[in-house]
Amino acid sequence: MRRGRSLTLTLALGATVLASGAPVLSSETPPAPGDWPRYARDLGGTRFSPLDQINAGNVAGLDIAWSFTARPQGGGTLVSSATPIAVGGVLYYPLGDAVVALDGASGKELWRFAVTDGVVRRAVSYWAGDGTIAPRIFFSSGSAIMALNAATGQLDTSFGAGGKVALAVPYNGPPTVFRNVLVIGANTSEDPIGASGNSRAYDARTGAKIWEFNTVPQPGETGHESWLNDGWKGRSGTNVWVWYMTADEKTGTIYMPVGGPSPNYYGGDRPGSNLFGNSIVAVDAETGKYKWHFQTIHHDLWDWDMPPPPVLFDVHKDGKTIPALAETGKNGFMYILNRETGEPIHGVVERPVAAGNVPGEYYSPTQPFPVKPQQLSRGHWDPEDMVTAQDTSADHVAACEALLDSYGGTFFNAGSFTPFFLHEEGQPVIASINMPHNGGANWGGYAADPARGVVYINTSEGGSIGWIEKRKPGGDYGRGTTTSNQLYDRGSLSGPGAYASFSANYTAADGTVTQLPCIKPPWGRLTAVDANTGEIAWQTRLGITEALPKDKQDTGTMNTFGGPIVTAGGLVFIGATGDRRFRAFDAASGKELWEKQMTYSAQAVPITYQGKDGRQYVAVTAANFGAGPRGPDGKPLNQEGLVVFALPKTAAAPGTAGVITTPEGAKMDDASSLAYKPGQLTEEQLMSPMRPFFAQHSMNVFRRYPREDTAAMVKFYTEALALKSLNPIQLTATQQMILTGVGSGQIKLSAGQQGNRKYDLTGGYKGGSGIRMWMLTYPNESAVVQRFVEAGFTPPVFASRGDGTRAALVKDPGGFDILLVIKKGAKDGSNDGVGVGIGVSDVERSRAFYREFVGLDELPPIKDKLLGLTLYPYRHEETTLYLFKAAGPGVDNGSAGIQYVVSDAAMAEAKGKRRNLAIETPLNKLAGFSLTTIWLNDPDGVTNYFAQVGAKGAAKPPAGN
Repeated sequence: MRRGRSLTLTLALGATVLASGAPVLSSETPPAPGDWPRYARDLGGTRFSPLDQINAGNVAGLDIAWSFTARPQGGGTLVSSATPIAVGGVLYYPLGDAVVALDGASGKELWRFAVTDGVVRRAVSYWAGDGTIAPRIFFSSGSAIMALNAATGQLDTSFGAGGKVALAVPYNGPPTVFRNVLVIGANTSEDPIGASGNSRAYDARTGAKIWEFNTVPQPGETGHESWLNDGWKGRSGTNVWVWYMTADEKTGTIYMPVGGPSPNYYGGDRPGSNLFGNSIVAVDAETGKYKWHFQTIHHDLWDWDMPPPPVLFDVHKDGKTIPALAETGKNGFMYILNRETGEPIHGVVERPVAAGNVPGEYYSPTQPFPVKPQQLSRGHWDPEDMVTAQDTSADHVAACEALLDSYGGTFFNAGSFTPFFLHEEGQPVIASINMPHNGGANWGGYAADPARGVVYINTSEGGSIGWIEKRKPGGDYGRGTTTSNQLYDRGSLSGPGAYASFSANYTAADGTVTQLPCIKPPWGRLTAVDANTGEIAWQTRLGITEALPKDKQDTGTMNTFGGPIVTAGGLVFIGATGDRRFRAFDAASGKELWEKQMTYSAQAVPITYQGKDGRQYVAVTAANFGAGPRGPDGKPLNQEGLVVFALPKTAAAPGTAGVITTPEGAKMDDASSLAYKPGQLTEEQLMSPMRPFFAQHSMNVFRRYPREDTAAMVKFYTEALALKSLNPIQLTATQQMILTGVGSGQIKLSAGQQGNRKYDLTGGYKGGSGIRMWMLTYPNESAVVQRFVEAGFTPPVFASRGDGTRAALVKDPGGFDILLVIKKGAKDGSNDGVGVGIGVSDVERSRAFYREFVGLDELPPIKDKLLGLTLYPYRHEETTLYLFKAAGPGVDNGSAGIQYVVSDAAMAEAKGKRRNLAIETPLNKLAGFSLTTIWLNDPDGVTNYFAQVGAKGAAKPPAGN
């Protein structure tokens, strides 16, 4: 990563507009909760929706609500990777030869604009207007940016020249809208010399050009030194060809994923590292001024650029919140960087890589390898990776071995960045295999939960085999390079052009023949990366191979084109596979919760939105990509286009009265009617902590235990521990909660409905852990020992803690640990309050939860000699939580939780949903009590129980909060 001076060329026209007193940049309004106003929903590209009407608990009932036939006349080619946008319950959808507006609840066509000049691909963009100009729909037809009136679909002739801005270099994606700026990339040829790949920006109001950024640095610009022997002159490629960019609203920064330079596979005429090829480049949105860059590949020889732009979120590490981004490309590496500086957060090392033998070629001696996370796709190959008959069939294995033998019985592979070698006719074959072929992370990109710092991405596996050869005159090397004057290009036994795939024919039981990879499955995966730690949170196979027998179909499949979205309902939706399935996964565990088989494959990024009827919908394009019915002429019938899903109306209706069952089996009344509505709270309100709503000087803690231990538990807590005995709460005819006082708070004892019920926390995050102990403080050691003896319990044995206090570890009758601390000046009966020891699997994630969501005071860490642990204290007046790294999951035979008395339980629900926290028990009211509660889980599954007594706001926060 380097910093440097501006690489921008500000045109005179753009400078005039900026100096005219009409600022290009105004404030950017966050998307309304029910909207999906841009390709990746928000400026950060998270594809995260705060909607949760469809969630992990009810997604099994999801079904098709309506569909829109994109090309009812049949034939032709639909743009199968198109993604709609949604604003105010209206969808805006590109059809290739038209743009349509649809009612999001019914699919009724509201207007249509015919595109007669070029093709509208991928998506369109929404601009909200500036108060004087009405909202617009922007798109690119390749040769022009066009503006439509969002309400009517008519060309807005006040933009550019008659509603269009002509592009000297075409661009096939929608403009990225940042305030009043439209930013586009460039689609250049694959020839070495040609049109530049510069990024450009235009005024969304007038169409005037504002700036242009040189993606190949010119003389005097930072990065120019990375082009040797004048390789920069007239260089084509090195362009943002992907169809969106991302931006940081706070800093006014645009992030551009710049692709590799042309030509793709030979760089002898462009020695050097070739900036800004294969780089993330951060520029000022208003001026195009360079801020920083990070190059992911030096001197690309593999066409391994970065199809998706970086996704933006925050990382919690070492007690700090870091503004971050993640970038992933075709090689399967994920780079997690500080988005304000470009510095790696989890480390990147330059490692030596192998070189080839092509005459005149420049081979970079090193390449950047991220320390974390691990490579998301296989980057290596050896014979042990060959598919087996147990994976597919003996015949398929034989075909793979024959293919290998045709290349001399082996491939060269040196891991990631394996080079290809020169092959001359008549000479022995030296073929390389490069992993992961055209896989890794490709067009589909990723989704992220910005509050939790978890990134979801689909990747594919495979191998490219071949060599580099001297170009044959007139040879078709693909990508429109027939007339190219480059000396060398790629080839294989399949002929000049694309490298061959390491795959072979498989014959199914019905006689159909398909190509299957010659490497062991999985061939495609969906992965969740915890960006806070750089670790893989979970991975699951994505897609099935239906040609195989049932017991072998779970292979994962290539999933190059579609990508995921994530919702506050705890779901990841994704198509992407060729098996015509659209799926929903549990965002926390990766478990597949729902799938729908469609007529065509969903090779596009889905969206979710709220219709004008208040229902949540999920929409995805399922068109003619791959399998699906065809007409007599062999062309796709296109019976589908946009497929839209929803829950049945009765299941989706908010505020429906019902009964909620707690983990103990108690029945509560549904209180969802008290919840905040989408859009009612601002993003600042949703992301702020709950502490200001606390209405008690302590937290309460509660303990579940087997019912048969009730008498012993009461005796132990009230007599041995000397806690105050308070009036119990009769929850139901058979369910009673025993209350004991600790200062102004309580330890609540709750018997399970079943006498011998065990409450394990072993299923929590990464194996789980949970509340492991209470900590109670007393002034007099002998008095504590005497109380234990008089109550009939084994007396505690105290030892020095090395800090002037003494402590003993005891167990209550249910087997729960309690640390007794003797401290001079403490109040007897533990009126100093209670400490809660929580073993966690991920310290930083849990610290962020209690600091940022709950809002507790963060105290300095403590090294406890008696426990042999480092404790991380979080305090609210009389109650302190002590987090520590759990040595193992452990079994807590009477799991415990934390209760906060608050003035607004619905606020806790809204904040928890925004952060995608697990909801253990939804918003509810206890019959016969003026009590509203919501039970949320911390990262390890520990119950955090927010209780509101009386009407909202009736309980006032204590002074000082």
